[in-house]
Amino acid sequence: MNLAEFCGKIPGLEELKSRLQKLALMDALILPDWERRYFSFDMNWGSGESLATIRNGSGAEAHVLLRSSAALVLVSDHDLPSLGSSGFLPDLERRIPAELVEYLHEPAFCYGGTFAAASCSWRTSGDSGWHFATANCDHGLLPFNALGLIAGGVDVNGYVDHVVEVYEVEPSAAFLRTVDHVLHGSPEMARAIIDGRYGERLADISQDIVEIGIRL
Repeated sequence: MNLAEFCGKIPGLEELKSRLQKLALMDALILPDWERRYFSFDMNWGSGESLATIRNGSGAEAHVLLRSSAALVLVSDHDLPSLGSSGFLPDLERRIPAELVEYLHEPAFCYGGTFAAASCSWRTSGDSGWHFATANCDHGLLPFNALGLIAGGVDVNGYVDHVVEVYEVEPSAAFLRTVDHVLHGSPEMARAIIDGRYGERLADISQDIVEIGIRL
């Protein structure tokens, strides 16, 4: 999937936030060790800001910065040229909404003082779709498949395939029900399923659940 295809499938701000929170919750349930998770979410990363992080296990990662009125998706990969080092930053500063320009200089998204993202996608609450810029000459080919889980609908089988491949979890029928209820069910039903399957683990990840900001 290239960047244009990806941006054509990313949902609006509220739905994107919900998907990212649910994926972060599933990863927290499977892996108590935060460092090993592919999906994480910080509801209160900054004042009025939430931040999701998606990793591929090989150094590439995406940051999704969410505000009530706008969002950024930044994809970084050491094997790809960055927008900062390729001279695209001045043009990007002119193109993106003024409220998002400051994040192009946010230290968390820079490496050695230079904006590190190889691609940048953005959308405001008033936009009908996503915009993007990339320094990658092959049309911004996304460096890892996990990003596809936030585009075009959260597919249970897609997440299960991801878990089997990267976490080596055996997908039992009970696990499939858990994924389905977390991703698509009501909070009450999700909590009932989680209590039954992961009840003992909830105490260990209670702070993670607070950070994710999802209601169970």
